[in-house]
Amino acid sequence: MSKPKTLIHQAKDILDQFCYAITERATKQADAERLFNIRQQEIEADFARSQKQIEEAFVAEKARIEVEHLDRQRVVRDRLETTQSSIKRETRQKETAVGTSFTEWTNQFFSDSSFRSICFQFWSIWCSIGLLGGIVVSLIAMPWTGGKYFLFSLLWLMLAVIIPLVRKGLKEDFIANIKSVGSVGFLGVWKELKEKLIANVKMVGSVGFWGVWKELKEELIASVKMIGSIGFLVNIVLSLLFKEWLAVIGSVIWCLGGIAAFLPYLKNLAEQNFAEIHKESRQKLNDSENLCQRELSSLEPERTQKLNKAKDKYSNQLSSAESAKRGDFSDVQNNYQRNLRKVQDDFETWMSAVKGYLADLLRQVNQLSPPWTDTIWHQWTTPATLPPVVRFGLLRKNLNGYSLVIPALLPFPSPKSLLINVIDQEKPKAVAVMQSLLLRLLANLPPGKISFIFIDPVGLGANVAPFMHLSDYDEKLIRDQVWVKEQDIKQRLVELTDHIALVHQKYLRNQYATIEEYNRDAGEIAEPYRFLVVVDFPVNFSAEAGRCLISIIQKGPQCGVYSIILNDFSKPLPPASSFNINDFYQAMRVLTVKKGGVEMEWPEADFKDCSLELENPPDKDIFNRLVNQLGEGAKNGSKVEVPFDKVLERANLNPDQWWQGNTIDGIQVPMGPSGARKIQHLEIGQGTAQHVLMIGMTSSGKTTLFHVLITTLALKYSPDELELYLIDFKKGVEFKVYATSQLPHARVIAIESEREFGLSVLEGLDAELKRRGDMFRQAMAQNLASYRRNTQYSLPRILLLVDEFQEFFSEEDTLASKVTQILDRLVRQGRALGIHILMGSQTLATSGIHTLKRGIIDQMGIRIALQCGDQDSRTILDVNNDAAKLLSRSGEAIYNAKNGLVEGNNPFQVAWLPIELLRQYLHEIEKLARQTGHYPPKSQVVFEGNAPANMETHHGLNELLTHPRLMTSTSLLAWLGEPIALKEVTATQFRRQSENNLLIVGQNEEAALSTLLASVLTLSAYQAPQTAKFYILDCFNPIDSTNAYWFTQLSNSSRQQIKVGLPRQLPEMFKEIVMEMNLRLEKIKTHSSLSDQSTVYLIIYGLQRARDLEFDNSPSKLNEPLTPAKQLVQILHEGPDLGIHSLVWCDTVSNFKRRVGQQAQVLREFGMRVLFQMSEEDSNFLMGNKLAGKLGQHRALLYDHGNNQMEKFRPFALPSLEWLNRVLGRPSQQTESSRGGEAENIFWGSKGR
Repeated sequence: MSKPKTLIHQAKDILDQFCYAITERATKQADAERLFNIRQQEIEADFARSQKQIEEAFVAEKARIEVEHLDRQRVVRDRLETTQSSIKRETRQKETAVGTSFTEWTNQFFSDSSFRSICFQFWSIWCSIGLLGGIVVSLIAMPWTGGKYFLFSLLWLMLAVIIPLVRKGLKEDFIANIKSVGSVGFLGVWKELKEKLIANVKMVGSVGFWGVWKELKEELIASVKMIGSIGFLVNIVLSLLFKEWLAVIGSVIWCLGGIAAFLPYLKNLAEQNFAEIHKESRQKLNDSENLCQRELSSLEPERTQKLNKAKDKYSNQLSSAESAKRGDFSDVQNNYQRNLRKVQDDFETWMSAVKGYLADLLRQVNQLSPPWTDTIWHQWTTPATLPPVVRFGLLRKNLNGYSLVIPALLPFPSPKSLLINVIDQEKPKAVAVMQSLLLRLLANLPPGKISFIFIDPVGLGANVAPFMHLSDYDEKLIRDQVWVKEQDIKQRLVELTDHIALVHQKYLRNQYATIEEYNRDAGEIAEPYRFLVVVDFPVNFSAEAGRCLISIIQKGPQCGVYSIILNDFSKPLPPASSFNINDFYQAMRVLTVKKGGVEMEWPEADFKDCSLELENPPDKDIFNRLVNQLGEGAKNGSKVEVPFDKVLERANLNPDQWWQGNTIDGIQVPMGPSGARKIQHLEIGQGTAQHVLMIGMTSSGKTTLFHVLITTLALKYSPDELELYLIDFKKGVEFKVYATSQLPHARVIAIESEREFGLSVLEGLDAELKRRGDMFRQAMAQNLASYRRNTQYSLPRILLLVDEFQEFFSEEDTLASKVTQILDRLVRQGRALGIHILMGSQTLATSGIHTLKRGIIDQMGIRIALQCGDQDSRTILDVNNDAAKLLSRSGEAIYNAKNGLVEGNNPFQVAWLPIELLRQYLHEIEKLARQTGHYPPKSQVVFEGNAPANMETHHGLNELLTHPRLMTSTSLLAWLGEPIALKEVTATQFRRQSENNLLIVGQNEEAALSTLLASVLTLSAYQAPQTAKFYILDCFNPIDSTNAYWFTQLSNSSRQQIKVGLPRQLPEMFKEIVMEMNLRLEKIKTHSSLSDQSTVYLIIYGLQRARDLEFDNSPSKLNEPLTPAKQLVQILHEGPDLGIHSLVWCDTVSNFKRRVGQQAQVLREFGMRVLFQMSEEDSNFLMGNKLAGKLGQHRALLYDHGNNQMEKFRPFALPSLEWLNRVLGRPSQQTESSRGGEAENIFWGSKGR
């Protein structure tokens, strides 16, 4: 299946189709016109050929006629010549005949037919004359003959006259009919010739006899001769038949006379024969010539007729040819018009399709990158995928009066960067084009998938000023600032070349041709694209920077690094020995901005003939709004989140593998994907990879990495295989989720830890180190693996995870020194004993961190670097390895298990583990722990430095209150809170000795109340029932404090005697205590023991509000009762030795002085002091130093003045009434409403009334 065409290919196709449609139309029109002309020429040629053929045929016909005419003329002449030759020959023959004798003539008569003819002619004439004579005689002798002969003779004469009248065409028929007269008779002749005779008679009538005579003279004479001769002979025969002897005699005589007359005639005839012959010959010759002339004359009309006929035929054929030509011309013209219409229809159809394709292209391009004038920019949403193209202007193609405008598109990703040449002072136009293109890239690429490095040595940032708003959202988007100095420019280019080398070596290798292929497989960890933007190149570019730039241009696009360089031709280039501008042209698309237009070197030949119209950036308001919107989107979109589930799946850490891991040979857990196909594991316990040092600035993903490590460790290994010590010095609650879920692997969970607590954890691990050392020596084991094999005891590995470990060294004091010593032992000796350390920090450049020995860092063979600066990169990795400074997004990290050497760098992306998913996995771990008996965890210590200690969840306190433990009355503990150390509680010990009073100073009245409450509860629990008395003076009332009357909840306790009073009961309360104190003094005087005396506690909540205790410096008069203030001083001074102790809270030192005076001896009566946050001056007054001035929220200091010891702790928070009632062993009937009753009903002294 073929791949779908890219938008550029679509644009190219549209342009091709546009050009094709126009050129094809022109071609087809030209073809149609050419075909039309060809057909015209063919028709003309055919017509010419036809005309020629007709003409040739006509000429040939004329020639044939002429030849035929000449032939016929020649035939006629030949015949003439033949005739004349014959006549001449005949004449010579006749001449020869005339010259012979009469005998010869006689013989000739019998032998020569011509001569016989002459004789017969003479005879015919003679007989005809005789016939005529017979007619005359018959007429005369009619009376005697009866007229028969006359009639018969007349009939023959008439026949001789009539016959010539017959038309010439009937001559032969007539002769034939004459010959047949004898057979048919005259009637038969009449029948045969009736019509013709009648016609001739009519003719005679019309022309007259004279006309007939003229016309038929010769024929009449000849006819008379012939008929006369025949008639004469017939008459003789008839005369004999009819016995007309006279007629016979006359006829015989006439015949004899004729013979007698013929002989001289013959002689004359012979003499005249020459003349006749010559005459006849001449006549014949003349006749033949005349005949020839006549025949020749008759040939001319025939010739003319044939020529005219041929000419008519020629004219007809030529007319037909011209008509066919006109018809063919009409057909060709019609066909030409049809072709033109079809070409136009095809063109319009094609152009309609081109418009459709163009509309579809514009729709797709506008979806990706609409024009700046489009209103969609007011609610623009950046795409989630890479754009196939980037719009930067319009391409216009003009062809044959038609114009096509298509978007000018640059392919993305592209194998080439962009060089903008500036000529003729057109820099402002070039800068506008560059700004528009950069804004397109920012708007079209997915959020967080693009960053810029701006270099503007001449404009000092002005040319890219609109994009500086991006730094308000994420400085990484523009690499902190615009770079202008030569050294800075070189450094940025070196960093880019290092990044390109990293991509080649770690990501592409021989698996991927480009970063796009890698990104398709990498998914969530796809590499973002980096754009190097240089304005006014080559200003401030050194030779080395020029070489780096060439490398970036040539190799960068393959690795997702593109360059947009504005080259000013007016500036000199770097030294030619190190830089060749032709390298730019070979590796970049070149755009030249000059006066009169813009030129672009297109790899697509189709676009080269198009005019390019570059787009300008939008107006300032849209520009700034877009930059701010896109900056916000980039800030959110730059987060790369590889699902934790996906990492577990790819690491084969599925539910059936949970808690199946074994740490005998080390620890191996997944952290996230490395490249497109691998998973990066944390591997501890092999070789020098025993301890981990991690660094990452704020928002680099360090906390997420801690969560991923802790969760994967807890999923893969059971608590029998791995114990975790979690310490977080950061101000946050990231580790609290493990305390809430009671992670069974965690022995210690410190949230917002204090340095002291961290030190105590280290001290605990140091003790474990020593313990394990003894165990290994006894088992003769060199390491954990051999110990477990030798003893078959599943001794777990221990992993200490410390976040923000630099807090250990925030001060150069004794604590930091102790931490250094312990860490040094742990990293050196712990590797063999199964104790490993993972320490994380935001920076290693913190003041005081250098107290950490370099040897400790060197022992931490595994380095994990997230986003950090150059100095931190070189510190955590190696002085020659600054790869970490190039990390650009949260969660992007470098894993190096070769002590930071460059060759050990392995980039990876920390898996994304949101808190909701983390809780789900912790819930699954809890279910596993319940199933295997590891829940709830034993001896788990949770330190929440960001919250007060919780009485309700404190295991030791609940155990004590529900199962009291008796202590000697001479040494009793009052619990104050949770220590900042690995021990159960912070408590002060009350002994029956001087100065055993407790002073609490601080303005946190709730913390003071909860501290006194915890003290009362624990002191009560350590003593047998009804063996202690508590006098509680509550100086607050409900009007001005929500904590007033809290102590009334203890007044009904059945375990000890608790009396609560208000300030107005103070004199009576003090009087009773003083009386008790005096009784005990009397016993001492009598050397009686006070061991059986109950311990008495005076608790004053709010000394500053007890006006009756105002300091009175006046001397006491004899027998005058002491004032309450002086009674208090007496109780403080004498009470502790007698088992009467005071626990007093005052909000400030000044109020304390106002009540007890300025004398230092009164303060010394409080050998135990609890200090909340206060000024350094007050801290110095109370314990001789300023440490209390540095206390934070939920922190307090316990100062033991007698031992000069301090302990930081977290005071307890106030518990709920339900919990208090439960630990006091009474139903929860007393609620908040009971605290609001009358003082007479709830305070001490009311029962006696």
